[in-house]
Amino acid sequence: GIPNFKLTKAIVDEKIAFLEGLGVQFVCNTWIGRDIPLQDLLEKHGYDAVFIGTGAPLGNRLNVPGEELRGVYQATDFLVRGNLPPELLPENLREPLEPGRRVVVIGGGDTSMDCVRTARRLGAEEVYCVYRRTEKEMRGREEERRHAREEGVEFLFLTVPLRILDDGTGRAAGVEFQRMELGEPDETGRRRPVPVPGSEFVLEADSVVIAIGYQADPTVPQTTPGLKADRWGLIHIDPETCRTSVPGVFAGGDNVNGADLVVTALADGRRAAQAMHRYLQQLDR
Repeated sequence: GIPNFKLTKAIVDEKIAFLEGLGVQFVCNTWIGRDIPLQDLLEKHGYDAVFIGTGAPLGNRLNVPGEELRGVYQATDFLVRGNLPPELLPENLREPLEPGRRVVVIGGGDTSMDCVRTARRLGAEEVYCVYRRTEKEMRGREEERRHAREEGVEFLFLTVPLRILDDGTGRAAGVEFQRMELGEPDETGRRRPVPVPGSEFVLEADSVVIAIGYQADPTVPQTTPGLKADRWGLIHIDPETCRTSVPGVFAGGDNVNGADLVVTALADGRRAAQAMHRYLQQLDR
């Protein structure tokens, strides 16, 4: 789902070919925890160690009326369909995107910037990024927002969605928003947005993209006896070795830390690889 203007697929293909040359085998279309229990990898398939790097793939929902309408997309689905040819997609994602003339992206992180810039490349004439706080509170990188502005994206701050409007045929026609103002700080230390009474307004839209963060998939923790995780599905590990509560099972990245940066996941992967190497050497003895 990383857009082609940030990472060309040719580079990804080269990396995959390099890993295959080292002897790495890729097993696709297999959901560990649903198709195969994780324990089977250790007990039935002969693996001595397992690393869980499933990330945080589940997009958060707005939980507002109209979220189920056609033309409303989760960020990852929008990015994957907008940056890959249909033949490289799962069958359920091969229907062509029709972003239309006006696209509204709700969210304020780097993923939302990927969405607005992808929408522009798909031909949208007007693209809006709507965020509930001010630009100062945005978590994403400033250069991403600068690039979006250079490409004609408009930003609406201190604005939250109330409902997505139906055009009468089951398709999104716009979003009703409400203006906000900043109140007292919340648990993150950022000032909490509070509604401004009577400030509701409607922004017409052909497509609405939801990019308000991600959560870990709880499938593996829920289906693996003895694997400790919190109520959000984030796996507990030893921070020095990335070991989980199950012998031979290691984990790192977003399924441990929550939605974070690629470089953080890479650091976990390196630390876990070294710990797994030591673990395997002990088994050999």
